[in-house]
Order: sequence, then C-alpha cells, then structure tokens
Amino acid sequence: NQMDKFNLIFECEDCKQKFPIIQDKAHNSLTHKKEFNVNGQSIFLTYYDCPKCGRRHYVQIDDATSLNKLKEVSRQFVKLAVLKKKDKEIPQKQSAKFKKARQNLSDYRMNLMKEYTGKLIHDNETDSDFVLRFSV
Repeated sequence: NQMDKFNLIFECEDCKQKFPIIQDKAHNSLTHKKEFNVNGQSIFLTYYDCPKCGRRHYVQIDDATSLNKLKEVSRQFVKLAVLKKKDKEIPQKQSAKFKKARQNLSDYRMNLMKEYTGKLIHDNETDSDFVLRFSV
C-alpha cells in the first residue's frame, strides 16, 4: 500500500549527507515534533536531525489552528479511504472538499513559516536560543 509508507531523500545543509526520511507506521521516523513558546504562543516545529553531523533541519511549523485543520483533513482522508476500500465511487463534492481542506492547511502552514522565519526561538531543553530557519 503506497499510502502507508513514503520515503523522501533529504540532504543535510552542512555536511551534504543524504538520508531517507521514512514515514510509515512500522518504523520510527526520523521526524521529531517539539513544542516551543514564542511570545506566549505555542508553536510546534517538525524537524530532522542529520544522522551524520547532527545538524537540525526544521521543515514544518504548526500552531493550534493548523493542528485543528490537520485533524479535519485526516478525518476526511479516513472517510475517503473507507470508500476506496469498499470500491465505492468517491463523490466529486467530497473529493473537492478534501482537496480544498488540504490546500487550506498547506497555505496556512506556508504563512506560518513566513511569519516565524528569522524569529528567535527559545529551546527549553537545551536552554538556548536559535534563529528559526526552514530547510524546505
């Protein structure tokens, strides 16, 4: 099943090591998601660490709004997947609604990225600050 697993090859910006980002249910993916606080706002950053040099690459940002949008997209996806499994025709309207929700989420995340790029973020775990930059 193509839906359960997809590999992306990612190249480290520092050491140029190429490594696969595996996203499937069985493997523990290299993706990490962590909550940060920026001016009292919670944001969730998804990142990969290079297996060779440890360089951290931030690739996605979420906040409460986009996480809700994501829930909605996932719910619609499950509905469509169920129909597909039963070999039922997927109504055009339902399909369009899903595509629109997915696009909406994507646009929202892009705007968040623009908004937070270059911002100073505090990492409580390491008690250090870093300037947020995305590797996408």
